[in-house]
Amino acid sequence: MKNFIQNNKKLLLIFLLFFVLSITSGLYLKKPEAKPTAPNQVAPQNSSIGFSPSSESPSTSPAMAAKQTPSLSGASPNQPMFSPVPSSVQSLRETPSGEAHVLLAGDKKYEIAVPENSTVFDLMNALKQRGDFDFKGKNSTGLGFFVEEINGIRNNPGENIYWFFYVNGESSPVGISSYILKKGDIISWKYINQY
Repeated sequence: MKNFIQNNKKLLLIFLLFFVLSITSGLYLKKPEAKPTAPNQVAPQNSSIGFSPSSESPSTSPAMAAKQTPSLSGASPNQPMFSPVPSSVQSLRETPSGEAHVLLAGDKKYEIAVPENSTVFDLMNALKQRGDFDFKGKNSTGLGFFVEEINGIRNNPGENIYWFFYVNGESSPVGISSYILKKGDIISWKYINQY
């Protein structure tokens, strides 16, 4: 055995190094994901649409999501499901914590103040905590947060209808956890088929 170790010292050292790297990589991948924080600047992402067709939540498959999606009559697949001008307004007075920002989702307009350098994700969480807005999704390591449902209306992969988010009427080049809000930004969510 001594002779084997001496003759294969380099090979055993490489094997040991590979073993240690494998263990540390496995531990790194198993660690729980942290809640996204606001970065100092906007970092471009590969996805500009805020969803990941390959990521499904553990509790629902795309088939189940399609069955649970509330129907929205009168909308064509290539047109927004909701009118671009909100028919009802829900607002909140500006608070000392920051500037008030506007979010449009469906036929509702929301206003809430968030601290400077907040992301769209921070804005949506503030609205959710207030209680008159709800959203669900999944955080994807390296890509950010992907919205799967807003106010009870889920993405519908079977019909290729998803929630898309826009900043000042333009499709955002980055996801909600990377886009830092600027003064006057209007964030809008549209439930549409863009394919």
